[in-house]
Amino acid sequence: MVWWGITGYYTGVHSKAQGIIDRWISVEEKVETRIKSFRDPTEPLNPGLLYTGISALTMSVLTRSRGLPTRILLPPTALIGAFAYFLPGTASRVGAYGRELEDRYVPRFGEIRRTSIAHSGIAWERAKESAAVGRDSVNKGVKSIVESIEQGTGLNLKAMGWAQEVKKEAQSVVDVIQKDTKEVIESKSPSSDSEDSKRLV
Repeated sequence: MVWWGITGYYTGVHSKAQGIIDRWISVEEKVETRIKSFRDPTEPLNPGLLYTGISALTMSVLTRSRGLPTRILLPPTALIGAFAYFLPGTASRVGAYGRELEDRYVPRFGEIRRTSIAHSGIAWERAKESAAVGRDSVNKGVKSIVESIEQGTGLNLKAMGWAQEVKKEAQSVVDVIQKDTKEVIESKSPSSDSEDSKRLV
């Protein structure tokens, strides 16, 4: 009777332990499958991961004597930037998985992040447009100053500037032609000498 009780207890403990082990193995397989799904088959991992680690380590060494926020923020930033630069396909897959988790568990944060990215893009486009408008206004201002100087002095400044540009372009064309001619002459003379020597022999 006692024997059956011990055997039953042992069987129960064994089945519970085996269930825990099986669940752990299934978790490991899921994690392994997920990690393998991140890898982009067109990218070699060996130098990319090495360069990523080296960049994070270098930033950690460079910032070790700086303030605490710099030491905390810059090495992970260098790691993420190097990962995105050296392994862009893998980084995009990891980012897609991160966005998937974000939408599943913290959708409000995902909305805020997407909105901030969209607003940053709009601000960047406005800054580029403002820079283009500023460049145009500076060009118009310089042109009006040159025209007023031309009217006041009688000099033709625009023609002098354009003539200098044309002269530079002509000189560069002449240099290229001289270089090509020299190469052709040098390449022809040894071969013609060897052909003449072959004919004499």
